[in-house]
This record gives sequence, structure tokens and C-alpha cells, in this order.
Amino acid sequence: MPPKKGKKKTKAELEAERIAAEEEAERLRQAEQKRLEEERVAREERRKKWQEEQVNYRMDELTRLKEELFAGKHALQESKEKLAVKQEAKTRDLEWQRYLECDPSPDASSESDLNTYVSLSRETQAASLQEALERCSATEDIVQSVRRVWAEAQARGDSSLASRQGGFCERLRESSSEQLNSAALHVLRHADEYLEDDQVLLAEEKAGVAVGLWVNLIIKSFRGPVKPIMFKNIGLQVDIPKALNQQRIAVRAMFLPYDPVTNAVSDSEDLVLGGVMQVDLLAQSPPAKKLRPKWVLRPSRTPTVELERVPFGEDSPNSASAQQPLRCTFRIPDSVYFVPSESPRIVTWDAKISQWTSDGVNSQVVEYNEETRALRFLAVRTGLFALVQSRIAHLPFTSWKLEPALRVRPEGQDEDEEDEGGCVHYTVVAQSVEIKIQVRESGCELIAPAIPGLQFREMGTGELLFALRDAGINLMPTDADVARIPPFEDLLPVAAPPEAPPAAADGEEAGEEAGETKMEQKEEEEKKDAAAEGGAAEENGTADGEGSAPVEAPAQAAAEPLGPVRTPLEPKVKEMERKLSSDVARLASSFDFEGSTWNHLVGSQRSVMKVRETSVYTGGNEETFDFKLVLAEMDAISESARKAPGIGDLSGAAVKYSFLNMKDDGAASADPAEHEEDFGDPTEAICPGFSDKREQGTLTHVFLNFLVKEQCSEEANERVESSSEELAQAVERLLLLTRPFSFS
Repeated sequence: MPPKKGKKKTKAELEAERIAAEEEAERLRQAEQKRLEEERVAREERRKKWQEEQVNYRMDELTRLKEELFAGKHALQESKEKLAVKQEAKTRDLEWQRYLECDPSPDASSESDLNTYVSLSRETQAASLQEALERCSATEDIVQSVRRVWAEAQARGDSSLASRQGGFCERLRESSSEQLNSAALHVLRHADEYLEDDQVLLAEEKAGVAVGLWVNLIIKSFRGPVKPIMFKNIGLQVDIPKALNQQRIAVRAMFLPYDPVTNAVSDSEDLVLGGVMQVDLLAQSPPAKKLRPKWVLRPSRTPTVELERVPFGEDSPNSASAQQPLRCTFRIPDSVYFVPSESPRIVTWDAKISQWTSDGVNSQVVEYNEETRALRFLAVRTGLFALVQSRIAHLPFTSWKLEPALRVRPEGQDEDEEDEGGCVHYTVVAQSVEIKIQVRESGCELIAPAIPGLQFREMGTGELLFALRDAGINLMPTDADVARIPPFEDLLPVAAPPEAPPAAADGEEAGEEAGETKMEQKEEEEKKDAAAEGGAAEENGTADGEGSAPVEAPAQAAAEPLGPVRTPLEPKVKEMERKLSSDVARLASSFDFEGSTWNHLVGSQRSVMKVRETSVYTGGNEETFDFKLVLAEMDAISESARKAPGIGDLSGAAVKYSFLNMKDDGAASADPAEHEEDFGDPTEAICPGFSDKREQGTLTHVFLNFLVKEQCSEEANERVESSSEELAQAVERLLLLTRPFSFS
């Protein structure tokens, strides 16, 4: 039997229920509006208080940093004055020593001396190969001194002086080329005097410069398609096709242990390894005529007469395909550490476009003998040839570190206790090679790799870096290299895509779910607001009572999945790079520094590195002290400047330092503080997993020594204060030239 239906409500009852529901809804709406208004007012009060705190903190910070800046600049000026006095005394001693030794070489830092030397060298021409090589050797010594001045100018940021010094290198080596040409011209004019066994074959070598000259005075036939011309004891050989042997020509082969066409300031994509081989086909001078005994008629020797080169291959009126190529061989110097033996790349210099090019060389026929270090190739033109590799073959740096150390000496050298505390080791891990340099007051020494002629040889900073570059290890990157370096590949936290809400069955269910979602969001917001009010009610402050801004704590390392991220290399701004190099160099005698994996991820106006007090003088340096992450950043983009805009800026030294409350692996280095409500403009994260929050209880500083001195021992501070200005200068130049803060 069906159930009985209830009594049907009257219209009056239904109307009363409707009115009651509307009144209840209105009451709830008004209550909600009141609550929201109260929350808005409370939040606005908290925002004003937060803003006042940020402004006060920023004002106090700027006041303190400007005081630090004044004190730090005064100390730097005193250090520069002491260094200038020492350098002036050293210069006077060197000048006096040169005077006593009657050294005629010019002062590499004096442009007038260099101009005079070049002019005088062109007035007198060499009359023999031996004389030309003597002059080339003396000139190359001057070039090395000029390169040292270039490196110092580059480290100081004086691009104008660096460019002028590079120009002097070119002019000096041009004068050497003129001496070699003059000597070759003399031999051609007096070829009959050098005739021996029916041929003229000369080979001379000095200080790495090798010259071979063959003059075809007596034409003889031979079997085979090519005639080998071997210049014994100098590692050069040129095999000429049979057709050339039937002509009155001369063949000159030279090896120059340097690059004579691209100077120190060049941004060429390739680096010459070891030097260049020059091959020339020369026209013989008219033969001498014997008029009577002891009377010989020869062409007059005038400065305007030059070598006459015989066109060959691409430079010849005949097509290159109609001529057989020259087969050339030269020996790679032992000083070249990296020889690309699998696929060596030989290029030739094209003077028309002022570039190295592979045109004119058969790249399919290049042979390298690892035992003899002989390199053989086929050329369809004459001129300059070189083995090259990319400038960025060892860039970017994988890691770097700078640490105080006891001096390392070659085997058999006596120990010297005076070196303790006056030595720093700089290690760079580049692509496929690790370089370790020992820095002392008197200069730099290469510890590793063991390159013949370079290891433990004391040299100037720039001199050593140039020698390494000539050996195939380029540690002097330029801004032009940035575009050539492929992006870094990192594994960083990536946010998981949000889950889509389940689809509703019908309109009514969708409406109910939407209502529930709104209620949940409302409850969550109420919880956050309550927590924020509780947090704001607590007292917060910074170290030394500065301002009233709360101490900032980093977010915990995100437990998010890792994903590959490609990050293009972005060099640091020049002001920051110079400031970092200067400040790190001043602490190098007492602190260990290492590069951080975050450095290339934080952009051009921030840099991250690791620092700790050294324990090398107390035995062992592994676990005595822990590394801390230090953030260097331009003040304009720092958190305090962003949260209190328009208050002021840090002029003069816009870089400031702080200890980060995180480790290199992304984990927090201390327990995080309670959540702080942030009313600043929302900004994107610097990079996934990185936090620029300061370590609790620490302050920002404009000089790195002010940052570390509060957390290091008294002995460490004493070592910094007693370290020599010369050592700090050498380390600073090394950092400025190798640029680890930008290229790692």
C-alpha cells in the first residue's frame, strides 16, 4: 500500500519560508561583508607595518653600507699606495740593472722606445740567415715583454692600451719578417757562393725559428712524380712536383713559433697551435757574371728591392687543378700540449679577407705522426699554414678553486721556510684538462699539466697564460666567445602539471562541486590569514638591531621532479667581475674559494661561490671548516632594494655580498624561520631550486672581507692584513684574465 502523502503547505507557509530564507541569506551576506572588510583593514595595517619595516631596513642598510664603503675605499687606497712605492723601487732597480748590463732592448711599456726600435731595425737589414735569426730572437724577447704589458692592461680594463700593445706585437714581428726576407734575398743574389754538391741547400734554426732555403741553380732530372726537399735538423720538408723542378726557382720553408698575423687582441674563432709554417716559391736573381779574376757583377742591393714570389696553385694564372700540390711537412713543437691527432685541421692565411681558411689545403690528406710529432699535408697554394683548434675547445670551465698552499717545488729543489703563507694555488678544471697554477709574489708557475718548457718556470701572469694558449689551452676567454659556447645542461626541479578536476555528471552535481570547492578555498584562505596575523604579531629583528625587517629564511629544497634545462652562458657585468676579482684576491692568502653550480644559473647581475677559512697551515684542509655559499649581487636588483624602491641606492660600489641560507646542493643550511607574509610585488624565481634568502643573523656587506671577518678566526684576519700587496695583485690579474666568475 503506497505511503500517505504529507499535508500540502499553504501558500502563506511557503511565502513565510521564502522570506525567512532571504533574511538568513542577507544576514550571512552582511556578516561575510563585515568579515571581509575587517580582514581587509587588518591586512592593510599589516601591509603598512611591513612597508615601514622594509623602508627602515633599507635606510639602515644604506647608511651602514656607505660607511663600510668609505672605510673600505680608504684601506684600498693605502694598499695601492704601498704597492705603487714597491713597484717604483722595483722599476728603478731593473733600469739600473739594464744600464749596468748595457742592455739595448727597449722598454716594453714605452711606446716611444718601441717606435724607435722598429724604425732602427728597418734601417739595417740582415745579410745572412744567421744574422736574421739573431735579430728575430732578440725581437721575439721584446714581443714577450710587450705581451706582459698587454696582459696587465687587459686586467686593468684598459682596452685602448691593450689594443696599442697588440699593434706593437704585429709591427715587431713584421720587422722580423723583413729581416728574414732580406737574408733570403742576399742568399739568392749570392747563390753561387753557397753551391755545394751541385745544389744550394741551407737550413738554420735559433730559438724556435727555423729557415730552410733551396735554390735550383743546376737543373737536373729525377725519377718519380715529386722531388723531396729535406731541410735536415730543423723538421721541415717540401716535396715539389716535377714541373717545378724544371724551373729556375727557389723554395723557402720557415717555421715561426708564433702567429704573425693575428695579434693578441684578435677575436678569431681559431687558435694557432705552436706556430706557423711558411712556404714560398721564389724567383732567382739574375746570375752573377765573372768579368775577371776576383771581379763579379751582381744586381745592386737597394732597400726597395723585394723578394719576387712565383705564383702557384690558386694564385697562378693556370688552374689549380692542372698543377700537382705541394706536400709539406713540419714538426709540432713539444710545448703544444693538445694536438688533435684524430682529425687535425690545417688552415692557410688569406690576406685578402684577413682570415684563416681551409681553402688551399686538401683536408682529406692530413697525416700526423705521434712519435715524431711530424704533420704532413697537401697544399695547392703557398703562404702561411697552421694547425688550429677552436678558441672554445676548453670552455666553459667545469669548476675552479683558489686556496692558500705551501709552495710546490720541482724534484731536487731545496725547501725554503720563508715561502709559507706567501703562496696560492689556482686550479681550473676545463673541458678535458685540469690546470693548476702556483701564484707567488714574484710570479706564477705552472704545476699541472706537465708541459715541457713551462712546468715550474716562473713567469708573469699574462706571460704564462699566453704560453698556455700557445700550447693549446686557452684560459683567456673574451666576450666574443660567449656566442660560440653551447648552453649549459642542468638538472633542475620542474613543477608538475596541475591535475584537472573531475568532470561533473550533470549541471546540478557540477554546481554542488563548485560550491564545495569555493568553501574549501575560503577555509584555506582563512587559515592563511590567521597564520599571517599570528606571525605578524611576533617580534622580529635583524642582527645588531638594524631596522625592523624580519630575518629572511630560505625555502626548503623543493621535492619536485628533476628535468633537463638548457641555460645559455651569460657573463657577469664588468663592474661585478672586477669587484669580485679584487675582493677575492685580497682574501686569497687566508681563505679557500670554489665555484658554485648555481653561478651560471643566477644571471649576469648575480654570482655565487663557496668560501671557507683555510686550514692548510694547521694540517689538512678537508673537513676542518665547512664551505658557505656567498651571493654577490648588484644592489639595484637585491631583495631589500626591490621591497623598498625609491629610498636610495648604493653608488660607487653597487655590488654587495651576503651569506646564503642554503648549500650548494640546494638544501637549507639552517632551520627555516616561520612563514613571513610578503606584500612586495610578485617576482619570478631567480632559477628553480635557488633562494637568495640570507643566513639568519647575518648582514649584507660591500666588501667581502667585512662579510667573512665576523665568522672567521683572529689568525685568519691577521694573515689577510699581513699578506703582501704583490701577491694580491698577481691573484687579481689572474682572475681578471681567466674570468672564472663569468665562464664557469
